[in-house]
Amino acid sequence: MASIVAGVIMARLLELSVSRTADAAVPAIGGGVFLAKTGCFLNGCCAGQPSDMPWAITMVNLNKQVPGTGIFGGLNDLARAAANPVATHPIAIYEIIAVVLALAVAWFFGRGRSPGGAFFIFAAIFTTARLIVLTFRANQSEIELVLYPILYVVIILSCGALFFRSRFAGGYPALDTGQE
Repeated sequence: MASIVAGVIMARLLELSVSRTADAAVPAIGGGVFLAKTGCFLNGCCAGQPSDMPWAITMVNLNKQVPGTGIFGGLNDLARAAANPVATHPIAIYEIIAVVLALAVAWFFGRGRSPGGAFFIFAAIFTTARLIVLTFRANQSEIELVLYPILYVVIILSCGALFFRSRFAGGYPALDTGQE
């Protein structure tokens, strides 16, 4: 959220169109998420719930909350996890697929059609994917189970409303005061 506010402020200070700047930022945002989630996968964080699906993965990382391991368990936890491996949903892989899909759809449907369209399509699709993936995450607190879905639904509905406004109502005169 703070990055969106910073982006709007910088676009206004540089006298750029906010919606066109947001569209131009989509590949960088998607690339950043792709790299971050690749790092999550390689690090073994973002544990999923146990799964018997064919694509479930088994990871052991004593520094993260992976089912079957502990933070300070040392060799005992490592031996127990190795003896009783738990296959889990590959949360980071799900989100990598989601970001690639969101980038492709935003590029195909949002590019050049309406200012801001690519950004809103990308944000809505990726946030929808995160809402779905949230159901497969392990070790969630009560707040995460309540707050995140509400936040995600607000973002999805806001992006949808702003996309349709940009597409059918002629853009955002209050935001797009910069040069075209």
